[in-house]
Amino acid sequence: MGIQPFTEKSGDDSDELKLALDTKKYSKSYDSLQDPAKALKAYIDTIYLNKDNADYEKYVSENKEAVQTDAYKTFKKAFNDNITDDISDADMKKYYEAYKSAAAEKAKLDAEAVASYKNKAVVKLTYSTISMDDISEKPEKYADEYLDNSENYDSEKTKNMPSPNSIPL
Repeated sequence: MGIQPFTEKSGDDSDELKLALDTKKYSKSYDSLQDPAKALKAYIDTIYLNKDNADYEKYVSENKEAVQTDAYKTFKKAFNDNITDDISDADMKKYYEAYKSAAAEKAKLDAEAVASYKNKAVVKLTYSTISMDDISEKPEKYADEYLDNSENYDSEKTKNMPSPNSIPL
C-alpha cells in the first residue's frame, strides 16, 4: 500500500511511503465479513423463493417453519387487500406456491456485506422480483374491457356487482 504525504508548501515533492501488507492474513476476516450477506441470501432463497440454501442452517437461527408461516400470512393479507378476499385456503395456498415458483424463476438478488461493527452488519441488497401489482393487472384489465364494451353501462346496476379486485384469478 502506498501513501503520498501532503506537504505544507505547494510544489514540494515528498517521497511516497510504502507499506508491505500480507493480505493472506486478512482473507479469513474478509470471508467472515460476508457471513451476514450469506445469511440474508439464504433467508430470502429459503423463505420467499422456495430454494434450498445450505447457508440457512449455518447462518440463520430463526425457526424455518415459523418464518415460512409468517411469510404465507403476509402474502395472504397482501393478496386479500389488493386482489380479492373471497378465496378458499386451498386456492390461496396454490396461488402462494405459484407466486413463489414464479419469483424463484424471475427474481434476482445480490447481497454484499459492506460494514460490520461488533455484532451488527450492514448488508447491501440489490434485487428485482415480480410484484403484486403484476398479479392484479389481469382482473383490472378484464373489468376495464367489460366497461369499455358495455353499451348499456349503468353505474347503479354495478353497485351490486363484484369489484374488479374480487374476481378470482
